[in-house]
Amino acid sequence: MDTEYQEYHKPNLKITPHEKAPLFSSSDSQLKLQHVINEFRSGTFSTSMKSEFYELFRQLGFVNLWVFLVLIAGFDGPYNKLTDHLHAEMTNFYQDELYPGAKAACLIGRAHYKSSVFTHGGNTWELLRDPDQSIGMACGVEERAIEFLGYTIDTFTSNELFKWLYPEYHIPNFKSADGCNQYMLTLPNKKMNRRQPNIKTMTAGGSTAGIHVDLLKLD
Repeated sequence: MDTEYQEYHKPNLKITPHEKAPLFSSSDSQLKLQHVINEFRSGTFSTSMKSEFYELFRQLGFVNLWVFLVLIAGFDGPYNKLTDHLHAEMTNFYQDELYPGAKAACLIGRAHYKSSVFTHGGNTWELLRDPDQSIGMACGVEERAIEFLGYTIDTFTSNELFKWLYPEYHIPNFKSADGCNQYMLTLPNKKMNRRQPNIKTMTAGGSTAGIHVDLLKLD
């Protein structure tokens, strides 16, 4: 009964257009999306970087947060407990709010993995979509902010599936990379304002004067 309930309420995954994902700008985008998910989960997909599956999978990561978190970042990260129903709804909500000047909040009980979707998972996906974006990630205590940034760092440094799909984003030597430490992350393919990191941690009681970011996350 529980499985039937989940399947019945399983929402359609939203596709947010992206310039690097032209294959998902057509009327059959939902069919392509489901094809990629099914083929990946079957384990029978081609591992060639020149295959049709590779290009579909790579482009799908740019346009759908749920696929990015569950299949790509979740390949080696803290996203293995995200569901096909509740968290699909949460990622759809996140994507609905992707417009200039948007302000959004999620109020949901503890242990529902809201930070996985809206904070560190969402941050990683935002940077995939725009490697020049700057994010201020604010938490009540420093340790929490560092932990959340660490999850994003792990995806860019040690996730082999992510590296396969997006080699230009991969950071092979994080400790010696410019603009990278436990408090900040700067992508290797960031082109604008290299002095400003892609993500900077912020905490209660810390100075925020003079800080300019494109996106502010409060967790």
